[in-house]
Amino acid sequence: DDTEVVLTCTFPYLDRIQNKEEIRILDLCSGSGIIAISLKLQYPKADVTAVELSDKALPYLEKNCRENTGTPEKINLAGGAGCQGMGSRA
Repeated sequence: DDTEVVLTCTFPYLDRIQNKEEIRILDLCSGSGIIAISLKLQYPKADVTAVELSDKALPYLEKNCRENTGTPEKINLAGGAGCQGMGSRA
């Protein structure tokens, strides 16, 4: 439910600005990555970064981003202990 509310509120705003400026999205506490993935699929030109600090959740985030966006370079990933993965891509 919370995910649906976030996306429902976000899409109209991004629709209005997508042709006017570069879209940069930061998904904090990304978990499985569904918000980052949904936004990247809806706005393929957007620069999307998903951040997850949980070492347990990070492998699921990486796998889901890779499997659901078509190519591994689509979403920037950061996470793990101390966000040591900053700058990696999945």
